[in-house]
Amino acid sequence: MRWDGITLANIVKAELYNFCVYAISEVFGRSNAEYSELLKKRYNHSGGTGITNGVYINAKSDGIELHFKTPREELGNERNILLPWSMAARHIRAWEFEKRYQEDVPAEKPSVHQQWEQTHLCGDFYGEHCEFLLQANNDTIINGKKLDSWCPYCTSENKVRKIGSAGMWTGLSPKFCPKRKEIVHGQNGNEEDNTMALFESYERRIDKINGVLNGYGISSLEEAEKITKDAGLDVYEQVKKIQPICFENACWAYTVGAAIAIKKGCKKAADAAAAIGEGLQAFCIPGSVADTRKVGLGHGNLGKMLLEEETDCFAFLAGHESFA
Repeated sequence: MRWDGITLANIVKAELYNFCVYAISEVFGRSNAEYSELLKKRYNHSGGTGITNGVYINAKSDGIELHFKTPREELGNERNILLPWSMAARHIRAWEFEKRYQEDVPAEKPSVHQQWEQTHLCGDFYGEHCEFLLQANNDTIINGKKLDSWCPYCTSENKVRKIGSAGMWTGLSPKFCPKRKEIVHGQNGNEEDNTMALFESYERRIDKINGVLNGYGISSLEEAEKITKDAGLDVYEQVKKIQPICFENACWAYTVGAAIAIKKGCKKAADAAAAIGEGLQAFCIPGSVADTRKVGLGHGNLGKMLLEEETDCFAFLAGHESFA
């Protein structure tokens, strides 16, 4: 069995329908809160359904619990999923409304299931997977370059491109995936988006990053990287050496910060630290707590204070947002 998000979703759906079978017909005419309360009253502490499809489902006071084991059960990979009553109600109502009003959905619009299948083609490291999917280990070296440990890479088109970070990859195939392009765009699809492999939450960050770069006459991340390398710096590798498991956005944030420092003509380490803080701030997602509290600038100024000769005494308290 192919064990992926679709398999899990189908199991959850089947088990919910099986468990709440006598309440399915009462979906319509009730709000989600009302239907949630109905499910809770009717099935709370009603016991389990026994094991089906390798899953045991049980009702609790705070929701419906599904207990199951993946095919890697020999590794102790047991999983429990607790669906609050409100979430269970929301799922069932959504499925029932979708069935009732299916005729109103344009035929050409792919379902959620179809969209998932079109964009999650890599498969599972521990099961069936694409021939181009590679998971690097501690010793993986290709073309003389050591790959990041436990991160997924795509080796299609005779290239080795990172498509996610260890523990953070959702299985989403990159937009440059030839199989994905063929499915979505046809044989002549020419979509190319290598930026997807650069760092996490790229789409949410890049506009702000480009705005900061443009303010210093830098056209792109690639140009920022070139500026640092022309100055004899490989910032990306330096960051990786300090913290091998860091997120990709950290490497690029410091690259941007270093390029800004070079553009500003910083000659002192303290001034360079403050400029690097601008790079870190550029990577804070707009509207986030880090963005609002200027955490990037704060880290840069922290480094600046540590490096200034005028600083005679400095107390550093380790802890979350200690400097903020």
